[in-house]
Amino acid sequence: MQHLTWHAPTAAYDDAVRFGATTLSDGGAVSASSSAFTVGLARSIKGLQLGASVKFAEDRLGPTGDGTVAIDVGAVRSMGRTLLSVSAQNLGVGPRLGGVSGTLPRRLGVGIGSVPFAFAEHWDVAAQAQLTLEGEWFVRPAGGMEVLYVPVDGVAFACRYGVRLPRERDESLVTAGLGFTVDRVSLDYALEPMRGGRPLSHRVGMRIR
Repeated sequence: MQHLTWHAPTAAYDDAVRFGATTLSDGGAVSASSSAFTVGLARSIKGLQLGASVKFAEDRLGPTGDGTVAIDVGAVRSMGRTLLSVSAQNLGVGPRLGGVSGTLPRRLGVGIGSVPFAFAEHWDVAAQAQLTLEGEWFVRPAGGMEVLYVPVDGVAFACRYGVRLPRERDESLVTAGLGFTVDRVSLDYALEPMRGGRPLSHRVGMRIR
């Protein structure tokens, strides 16, 4: 079970502490869900944006569940309107469900993206591409784009669309999502259609910058 697997390289141009919460549900023959609570720190040093986050993640499969702590680290370099990024995600020990120890979906990634640019009044667009190395040496290319509607300063509506190389038989080639931001608070929703008769997977997240 995975949620949206392409991650846009982004940059914040000042130091910041960020808080986030994400939940993912997959209602099949056996209900399953994942939740994560994150605290992150970003800092700019000579044009290089560095970031690290610690998250508590909990997985539930039917009546059983377990939690673990994981770490993400990354860096972004801005080159004009282009962003270059490197990241390492989900570093830590996996949860234990039903007496079986699992592994975290560790990922090493490099990405390239664009700073959002206006194509009409109140409308911006950005594009991203990423290549990640996942468990068992699986190389996953992915990309996506985001269209933003900004009616007034501090308020933004986002529509996102992504494509990636599926790893599992039931994974879809495409993902999609919506976002809403007011000042420093963002709400995000992602939808992942599944194959093989499995139901849709949904991801809901909130970020406070």
